[in-house]
Amino acid sequence: AKRGLMAGSSNANWYQRGLQWILNLKISPQAADDLENHPDTGKRIRGEQLPAVTEINALVRRAHLALAPRVPLVGWDVAVTPEGVMLLEANLSCNLFKGSYDRDRYLRFVDQHFAEISRRLP
Repeated sequence: AKRGLMAGSSNANWYQRGLQWILNLKISPQAADDLENHPDTGKRIRGEQLPAVTEINALVRRAHLALAPRVPLVGWDVAVTPEGVMLLEANLSCNLFKGSYDRDRYLRFVDQHFAEISRRLP
């Protein structure tokens, strides 16, 4: 049976919806730390471990080194399927506004990267 998008899904990125969409959000996206249950299935997710983490890490590291070795940050979409871990796509414009991450660490990383680029410029 074909299923449409559900509560935990989105098929329109911020740049398709426009900056006003982000600024006018009535309900802010929930950080992963706030979720007890999956927004679509209701299945408890707190405390669960993502399957195939080792394989996912190995796949995206190989992909990054082969496909984007000079790109500092790529958002890799990966599927865990009955046939194994599969790479779906690379997102070169990562949408971190919906994610849960160490913001200070990320900003230091970006700052260091651009400082290195500036250092190399004539």
